[in-house]
Parts: sequence; structure tokens; C-alpha cells
Amino acid sequence: MRDACDGVIIANGDLVELHPSTDLLEHGSHLTPLTRSPKAHPDALVVAASLDARLDFDWLAQLASGDVDLEIWGAVHPFWPEVAGELAALEARHPRVHLRGAYRDDDLPQILCDYRVGVLPYKKDDKLTRFIAPLTYYHYLNSGLDVVSSPIPAASGLAPYIHIVDQPDWSVLSGEIAQASKASRWSSIDNSWHCRWNAFVAIVCKVADRAHR
Repeated sequence: MRDACDGVIIANGDLVELHPSTDLLEHGSHLTPLTRSPKAHPDALVVAASLDARLDFDWLAQLASGDVDLEIWGAVHPFWPEVAGELAALEARHPRVHLRGAYRDDDLPQILCDYRVGVLPYKKDDKLTRFIAPLTYYHYLNSGLDVVSSPIPAASGLAPYIHIVDQPDWSVLSGEIAQASKASRWSSIDNSWHCRWNAFVAIVCKVADRAHR
């Protein structure tokens, strides 16, 4: 199929090495820096994502064992209904874990303003997460959240802006975030969909010019 196209755009930088003739267009977000609400406590963490088999429940449980409130937003993916049971078990074992239910992207500003730290708890070294490029990173960062992520490949490209940890220990992480907010280096303007649209148009024009030579 790629051979029939004049150009191919990918969203994950790891794929460029495998397909060097493609153009990289990273994800973006419609969000802009949010004013934190009075409820936004440093020890209240949010997960806002699709809830499916990519989640690392051992990693989440280790994080939840710290002195934190972990609030999980999202809908269980219909392909993996068993995930609902794993989430319920996590909530039952850890009284400060709370399942908040499904949301729409339009709800994100109202949701994320109640938190200071966003969590991405995906499995590392797993075929389901090898080439994913989660939009949630961009939603968190554009809204002004500090980000704690498990070490999936997509996280490595964002290492200057997020905290990547294999074994999450909140007593350590909270101190690191308080001392140096990596998210403060992030530009929501440069990672907006408006900026990505301009980059997309430039790629299309380049490909069209090449195809008509």
C-alpha cells in the first residue's frame, strides 16, 4: 500500500528508522495551559486514557501504594472487557484509587484543572505499546501538568519534559517534581493542532511538488 502513495506521514518517531522515506508529523493537543483549581493538590494524580490491555497494573499498583490519590478517567475498551475487573480490583486494594468513568475530549479542561500531575501507565516491552504514540502526553503537557510515565518507547522522545520511571516511588517522584518541573520547558503553542496543521500543509506541498516533477 505504501508503494502506491506519493507520500506517507507517521506519528511515531521510532518508525522513521524503519521507514526512512516517510515524513514525521507528531501529535498535538487542542488544550492550552489551564488555571489549576483550588482542589489541585500535588499528591492527587490523574490517569486520563483509554482503559485497555496496554495498562500496566503492577506499575499502577506500585504508584498507588504511595501516599497519593490516584484518580482514573476513561472508558474500558470493548475489546478487553476483563480490564474492568482489573480496575475494580485495583480500586478495592487501594482505598485512595478512584474510578471516575468515561469522558470526552471536550471534558478534559474541566477534568485536568483539578490535578497537577498526569500519569501514563503503559506496559513496557510489550507488542501493544512498541509503536504507540499516546495523545495523552500532549494533552497533559499542553494543559500544564507534570507527567509521570512508565518507560515505553514513545516516552523516550519526550524525556526532557516528562518523568520516566520503571519503578514508581511517589516519595521520590514528588520531591523531584517539586524541585524541577520538567513540564515548564514545554511549549503548548509549538505543540498545538494549529502548529501541526501548518506542518501538515508543508509536508503535503513538498510531496505534491516531488510527485509532479
